[in-house]
Amino acid sequence: MRIIFVLIFAMFSSLAFSDDSIIIYTQKDIKSEVVEKVDSDENLLVIFIDGNWSKVEDSSTGKSGWIINTLGE
Repeated sequence: MRIIFVLIFAMFSSLAFSDDSIIIYTQKDIKSEVVEKVDSDENLLVIFIDGNWSKVEDSSTGKSGWIINTLGE
């Protein structure tokens, strides 16, 4: 089941990237506190998708938060 979530995550071509990093926020708001920034090749577990946002967990640290989903432009 975890593989399915990782595959769903891989479907998004760009996800709140900043300098090849993914920004994980505490809330579904880019003005909210940043939980952490991870490398774009980091494995994240997608827990829940809500519109343009996904709730994710960083499997290496156990930290969770929200990333914005922006399909490639």
